[in-house]
Amino acid sequence: MGEVYEAEDLEQLLLLALYSSPGEEIELTSEVRDRLRLADRKATPAGPVPEATPCDLIEKALDEHGWNIVETARALGWSRFQLNRKMKKCNLTKAR
Repeated sequence: MGEVYEAEDLEQLLLLALYSSPGEEIELTSEVRDRLRLADRKATPAGPVPEATPCDLIEKALDEHGWNIVETARALGWSRFQLNRKMKKCNLTKAR
């Protein structure tokens, strides 16, 4: 039987896959594979591994789209209302 992952872990892996994929399709990049291997081994890596949180990934998407809510939401496959809700949860606001 396969590994059991928490919903939050899966969300983080999916967002990481979305933003680390070079093209329009989501790919299983080396960064995502490394995270899966770490989870499967349930071991601490030898060196520090920077953790990209869902909030970090949302902020990266906003940066990539010039903080345009509609474009960012479309790129993430969310409505602008969903994106705004997640931004509020992450305390993300555009610096003016």
